[in-house]
Order: sequence, then structure tokens, then C-alpha cells
Amino acid sequence: MFPIISNESELPLFVRGIGKNACERHIERPKGHSCYQLLFATKGEGKLITQGKTFNLKGGMAFFLTKNTPHEYFPVDNEWDTHWLVIDGTAVDELAKSLGFSEDIVVEISNISELIAKFNKIRAVLENDRYYGSYRASAYAYEFFIELFRLAKKNEHGAATSNSSVD
Repeated sequence: MFPIISNESELPLFVRGIGKNACERHIERPKGHSCYQLLFATKGEGKLITQGKTFNLKGGMAFFLTKNTPHEYFPVDNEWDTHWLVIDGTAVDELAKSLGFSEDIVVEISNISELIAKFNKIRAVLENDRYYGSYRASAYAYEFFIELFRLAKKNEHGAATSNSSVD
């Protein structure tokens, strides 16, 4: 789903797209995406290749990709279910840095059902509120980003721990 964007693009954080795939397909973006991407897996297994590293992504894991970062991701088995959120805005970079997501990162999520609930809240408001849905979705996307930070497994210093790559 790609909401209609007008004045919302002036907000410090806004939603460019949201969706879920019952069986994620092979995505290859040699020039990256023009916006920030948050993707989390709910079932199955896939791989993410970015910045010369390969990551295994299983259900209960998420990744954050910065703008214009070349990447590729694809299913390893037939059931790699994903939810994705594409965000943009002048505050995203600073927010990401303050939460420890200053670069592409893969994290384990301690409670995936809480993240799904936040995701569904964004999607529902975009589907059901034609007048202010995009504005409300922006607020909920901020909430989602904070929740991702809260649910990401942390190291002893409180920073989100990036899973080591397999390469």
C-alpha cells in the first residue's frame, strides 16, 4: 500500500509505503531505495545482502536500511513471510542515529507480536481514514520505530546488537 502523499511530506517523518508478503519474493536494488526501509520477518527464512555482507533472517528478526544503500534480499525457503514499512522525512536520519540505527542493521526482536500490532495500527489508519490517515500514520510510524528499538535485543551497553553476517 502506498498512501497518497501531499503535505505530509513536510512532516519530519512520514510513511511512503507499507505492506506484507505471505511469501517474500527476490528483491534486488543495485542503487538502493530512495527512502528508509524497515522490514521484519514473521515466519520462514531469508537472506539479506548489503554492503558486502550476507545476513540470515529468520522469523522474529528485522532489518533497517538507510537511503540509497545497494541491497538484495530473498527467501531461502518457500515460506518467508515479511512485513515492510518505507519511511522518509527530515528527522529520520537523526532519529535512526539516536536509536543506534545509524547504518544498515539486522536485529532480533524480543516480542514480534508487539511489533505486528504497531504495524497493523499504521496499516489500518491508512486504509480507513481517507482524510487524516497519512498524518496519523506518520505518528504511528514514529511509535513503530521506537518500538523496534525497544524490542531489539540489546548488548550490555543498551545498544541494539546487529547480528553478525555469515560472510
